Amino acid sequence: MIKAVYDTNVIVSALLSSEGIPAILVDLAIQQEIRLFLSEEIRQEYEGVLVRPKFGFSKKSVKRFIRLLKTKSKVVKPKSLGFTLKDPGDDKFLECALAAKANYLVTGNTRHFPSSAYKGIQIVSPRDFWEMYKESL
Repeated sequence: MIKAVYDTNVIVSALLSSEGIPAILVDLAIQQEIRLFLSEEIRQEYEGVLVRPKFGFSKKSVKRFIRLLKTKSKVVKPKSLGFTLKDPGDDKFLECALAAKANYLVTGNTRHFPSSAYKGIQIVSPRDFWEMYKESL
């Protein structure tokens, strides 16, 4: 099974538009067609971002979604990278992917990461991940 970590921007995009590729990717994780990995720090960021008033989601619906996502995902306890990425807020996603031995880190901000791959983890956009997933079927 494909193992992945989703950046917060993928989750937000999925919830803002049920028609886009991020929504498909979240559905695949919930259906457990893709093994999604989280850390507690990532879960907290997902929740903290989704409850921002600009998105218009109720706290109750966000908590329900996060609870569902957590039950359909595997929570890992990552270790520090030992260095900082261009955007230090992204460290937690690469740390989680390393701890999970994930195949992919899916992000709308690929330029924030060291390259298109790091220690066997491919760092890809949602569209590229979707294309790779379809090819694997």
